Amino acid sequence: MDMLLTKRLLTFDAPLMWRIQPGECGQALAVCDQLDMSIQIDAGTPAQQDQQIAEALTLLYDDLNDSGELEQFFAHYGIKVTIRDSILKPSEISVAALDVSQPTAEVGT
Repeated sequence: MDMLLTKRLLTFDAPLMWRIQPGECGQALAVCDQLDMSIQIDAGTPAQQDQQIAEALTLLYDDLNDSGELEQFFAHYGIKVTIRDSILKPSEISVAALDVSQPTAEVGT
């Protein structure tokens, strides 16, 4: 069975802005006033914080997309989002195998 893999690109107008509020015990709070949202993250480097925010938003986007509420969610906050889907080329696809035969699994590519 052939299957097409797609990549979804969301563009926000205006871009979502996040500010980091330091916390205690190695934690921080990422706040997006535009979405009235906060996410607890680890207090790491700016790049690590950006990655954690991106991962949390990906989960949110996936849930909203699966429920058919993606555009409605952002419209509620007055944020215009443009959604573009593109078909991935075979060279853009990477496959990872998960070894579940051991108590602690490793991911290999």
